[in-house]
Amino acid sequence: MTLGADFQFSQSSLQDYLTCKRRFQLKYIQRLAWPSVQIEPIGEAERQMRLGQSFHRMIHQYLIGLGENVRSAEPELGLWWANFLQSAPQGLGERLFPETTLTARAGGYRFMAKYDLIALGERCLIFDWKTAPKRPSRAWLQARIQTRLYRFLLARAGTSINSGLSPQPDAIEMIYWFANFPQEPERLLYDDDQYRADENFLMQMAGEITHKGENDFPLTTDQQACRFCGYRSLCDRGYEVGSLHNAQEWEDESAVIIAFEDIEELHF
Repeated sequence: MTLGADFQFSQSSLQDYLTCKRRFQLKYIQRLAWPSVQIEPIGEAERQMRLGQSFHRMIHQYLIGLGENVRSAEPELGLWWANFLQSAPQGLGERLFPETTLTARAGGYRFMAKYDLIALGERCLIFDWKTAPKRPSRAWLQARIQTRLYRFLLARAGTSINSGLSPQPDAIEMIYWFANFPQEPERLLYDDDQYRADENFLMQMAGEITHKGENDFPLTTDQQACRFCGYRSLCDRGYEVGSLHNAQEWEDESAVIIAFEDIEELHF
């Protein structure tokens, strides 16, 4: 079994591949449903996921003019919303494109990204809302597939929302805004050199994945990652479930961020 001809590489699939090549194979090639619980306690993990989804939906409604009066029985959601109204970046641009998906081909491979918000004006701004309880470092964010793919795709495919004009890399900026740290956004600029480096990196990774044989998807050597993976029992990596508390403190943080905020990017 191989990837379909219409497969679109997303931040989730590419990040899964970097975390564990075997996980990528099980999820995207063999398309196995996750057989095990990822994070305990289950109820709290599901609640956090719902809160994150609700927060993104509230911002989307706000940006398209459906109002800002929100009441919630969940204290975290109320706090995040108050933080957004008080501290969200101002002067977003003349044209706003919330919940926008861009796709493009590079090197014969299809890539896609779903953006929380693209704001076009003098500069081309990418906003991403994060609700994780721990603020990632700048270096960690710069190295993430999300940062590299999102900025690259806006430069590559932004003509569809920019009146047929290609956004120039040096006009692109990605802004991570943290609901729990509203005064500490992370702003990551872009340029031509980074664009070319990202293009080569993404095409090489897609080519590597596409041309692998069935036995070329080894398990990760970082068994800490296995505790937050639903496939661990299939890989004889134990049955112990990672705790939500430990996931929030884990340096990689991928378990929290992917499970709670990128879940809608899984396309089969």
